[in-house]
Amino acid sequence: MPRVMLTRSDRDVRRCPLLAQPGRRPHRDLRGFQHFVLQPHIDPTARITQVSGSHESPYGEIRSEWKMEDGGGSLVYDALVPANSEATLRLSVISADAVREGRTPLARVDGVRLLGHKDGVASYKLPSGRYHLTARLR
Repeated sequence: MPRVMLTRSDRDVRRCPLLAQPGRRPHRDLRGFQHFVLQPHIDPTARITQVSGSHESPYGEIRSEWKMEDGGGSLVYDALVPANSEATLRLSVISADAVREGRTPLARVDGVRLLGHKDGVASYKLPSGRYHLTARLR
């Protein structure tokens, strides 16, 4: 799989959709990738069915990978949040409980905090760690 470069500029991410596809960008209020946003951009045409990318931050590797399953109705998402950092995860899902790590709703995983579910997007605060998630998409 090709490596995808990340940029520290939200403006560059908006200009170049390929930079945003793996769904990683630094949080606008913090520098150095100590806090970053994971927000996979799912292809509405369903021609792109999986994306993988990584970035070596000052805190370690950030990894974001996703693939579509069940004809586009569900998402398998793997993420790596390095030590001494945290991420905000945003997913377009039918409900906050539709995002699971194994059989456990993500909001009930130790250290994870549900920030809310609004307009079909669930937001979570993820501490450092590896995540293997499944989600039912909206």
